[in-house]
Amino acid sequence: MKRPPRRTIIKAAALLLLGATLNVAMAWGLAIWSPIGPQWGQAFYDAASVPLEFRARVPAEWLQWPSGSDEGRVFHSVGTDRWDSFGLRMLRLYARTSRPGVMEVGDAEHICVVQCGWPFLALQTEGMVQWPSRVIGAGSSTPTISWVGGMHAPMFASPLNLDLSYSTRSIVRPIPWRVAPIAFTINTLFYAGVLWMVFLGPFALRRMSRRRRHRCAACNYPVGTNQRCTECGSPHAVTPHKEATSCP
Repeated sequence: MKRPPRRTIIKAAALLLLGATLNVAMAWGLAIWSPIGPQWGQAFYDAASVPLEFRARVPAEWLQWPSGSDEGRVFHSVGTDRWDSFGLRMLRLYARTSRPGVMEVGDAEHICVVQCGWPFLALQTEGMVQWPSRVIGAGSSTPTISWVGGMHAPMFASPLNLDLSYSTRSIVRPIPWRVAPIAFTINTLFYAGVLWMVFLGPFALRRMSRRRRHRCAACNYPVGTNQRCTECGSPHAVTPHKEATSCP
């Protein structure tokens, strides 16, 4: 079996590297600037109705109500919200809690999952958002958030304005770096293919056209029975001797 030329291997590796770079750049750009789409969600009031995908992401105590509690807070419902836009998806998994003498806290604990990329969601990060419980009449609280598999976006990035606990909250956008293997691979191949079509495709078509006309693929000089072009010295396949067609 004939091995591919070293130059071809280098080109393929360079295209894949540039495709992966473009893939990450596109995903990060969407994570920073893509607007948030409409919100939809669902709440669950008993552990048996919580989907398996939800169970895998949330702490076990969230599913242990009404007897389950954490520092006096009783988890009496859990739910999920979702925002979709171009190349960006955000999932919010939350637990509604209450305690004696404290108003119901709908925003006490949230898990936010941010996924980004195009054409598939190739990068993702997950963060725990916590608001201290609010005593009735004490006013709003300041959230804290830490991202796993990501970092906070630069200051120029617009914040995520999300409807949390019946009021709009602003969350600093994250820049994910946790890879979704299948989606990342497909996106990388897609961008590598686009780069090949834009920068290398026209030259490949030109060489193909020259070979069909029995001319040197490198310099367009008519070829004969020599294994190298007599004009530029480039190697080429030996073809039966016939008069080359004229240049287009």
